[in-house]
Amino acid sequence: MSDHFFEIDPETRSLSEILERLWKELAVAADHIEHPWSHVSLATQTMDGPRQRILRLREAENRDRSLFFYTDVRSPKVEQIEVSSEVSGLMYDPSHHVQLSLTASAEIHHDDEIAEDHWQRTPLEGRRHYMGIRDPGARAAGPSTNLPDDFLTEELTEEESLEGKENFAVIILNVESMELLWLRKSGNLRAEFVRTSTGWESSWIEP
Repeated sequence: MSDHFFEIDPETRSLSEILERLWKELAVAADHIEHPWSHVSLATQTMDGPRQRILRLREAENRDRSLFFYTDVRSPKVEQIEVSSEVSGLMYDPSHHVQLSLTASAEIHHDDEIAEDHWQRTPLEGRRHYMGIRDPGARAAGPSTNLPDDFLTEELTEEESLEGKENFAVIILNVESMELLWLRKSGNLRAEFVRTSTGWESSWIEP
């Protein structure tokens, strides 16, 4: 019997075990960029309807059931979250056909202890993404990296990377509900996990 999360037979495991293993798998995904759940499609609300984008999962906190992502604080999604904190996320493993969807309450951390902690964890090359000259989403005259010419090819120094620190922010998703969907030739299976005031309620639901 396989112990790999994507290969376990959900019909032979309790929902409480599946939930615990799910969060362990998310922690693995946060540490390995090649993991199929390392990138999440995050949807926010705008005045013109929902907007989606792919974000890299940076940390999965099992104790608080929270997911961490990084962004440029000037990005439109930051204002969208500040206006409406309710978001949804979607992950999919195409090899094993396992989908994870979630709803969450999002919070932004910028220029605080949490942002500082995660900034210190970010390698120099990763800090390059927060050094854009103009706001993300601004109109460009042509194809643009939005980076200073000096930093396009040269390796950054610690001092140079600090130019991006003021733009660096952490998005924390406090997960409220999750759904797992196993797509199987023998018949799909679907499970739901919902946060309550006393813990988590789990149930099987019809696919």
